[in-house]
Amino acid sequence: LASKTADLSRVFVMTMGGQSSASALDCLGRTPVPGLFEKAMLARPLVVVYHGLLDPSGLRRQIAFLVSRYRVVDLDTLVGMVEAGRTPPHGCAAVTFDDGLRSVFTVAYPILQDYLCPATVFVNTSAASSGIPIWPWQIRHMIRTTPLSSIRLVINGATYEFQTRSPAQKAETTARLIRRCKQDWQPFSDDALEHIARATESPLGQAPLSDNDAPATWRELAEMETSGLVRAANHTHSHRILPGIDDDELR
Repeated sequence: LASKTADLSRVFVMTMGGQSSASALDCLGRTPVPGLFEKAMLARPLVVVYHGLLDPSGLRRQIAFLVSRYRVVDLDTLVGMVEAGRTPPHGCAAVTFDDGLRSVFTVAYPILQDYLCPATVFVNTSAASSGIPIWPWQIRHMIRTTPLSSIRLVINGATYEFQTRSPAQKAETTARLIRRCKQDWQPFSDDALEHIARATESPLGQAPLSDNDAPATWRELAEMETSGLVRAANHTHSHRILPGIDDDELR
């Protein structure tokens, strides 16, 4: 959307990547919304961005709220209106899912069908073709399944210590590693993943992939697209960090 839209201030984007944003939308769906706040929310188009899906009941509440309060349209429709300089209808929204995870098919798709809610799923073609998750989800999987209480990494001559004793520590370590890969360890290469696999003693093939680690297959994506309700869109081949590469490589 950002690449196509000159003025992002015209669109309100809610990324459902953490408990705070999901809880906010849940609260809107379960409590009366004060008039002024509701008017402010409905004034700009809303784009809701999901990734993995752990809570079907929470997603069902959120989709039920969206279709009851908003006119949910396909993202291409919303982008087309913005590109053409038209003002989207009052209370317009779009639903999207990043990374093309299998949980979009197993968890979200039945709910979207129940509410006839259109959505767009952004797919990494390497993951859909190989069944191997893109690198952020590989890191999540390795940290979650490591038997160790701490890990040590040596990257570019520097040593990093991370705690992995509790689920909370693993979640924090996962976030820190992904942030390091995006910001400090560029350009990202398979070497970093290999370092993490050795340090965690948890290579990718050691434990079965959950639906929130595994990518959707082409068959599953095709089934959703054939329904006319869910559209597949481009999320790059391998989830490279685009600001870290030059224009030629980007093309």
